[in-house]
Amino acid sequence: MYLAFFLLVHTGVVLTGRAWFGRNTNLYFAAAGINTFPFSLFFIPYYFLAVVAVFGHVASLHYQKGTRLWGEASARRQALGIGSAGVLVALLILFAITNHPQGLPIPARYRQTLGK
Repeated sequence: MYLAFFLLVHTGVVLTGRAWFGRNTNLYFAAAGINTFPFSLFFIPYYFLAVVAVFGHVASLHYQKGTRLWGEASARRQALGIGSAGVLVALLILFAITNHPQGLPIPARYRQTLGK
């Protein structure tokens, strides 16, 4: 459910950013929300959960298909490994996009999108 929510919202925001605001929806477009309080209260969990949801879907499929190949216990361990990798990747992405929690310098035209 969350992945569907993310894809709908994300697609809408990217298209709006390009069409309405005339912005290139690159790293700065995403980083503007993550590095601007109070928007960060929404965007940090929003992006974190999106990455975890993708890895969770892959882990679930791997478990379902892998049970027949390797047995339930092995497939479960592998699926947990994939899910854990998703949490790690999500944390690394957030760490990078916030410039190692110092805040990524955002060009003014991207901050204007947030009304700042």
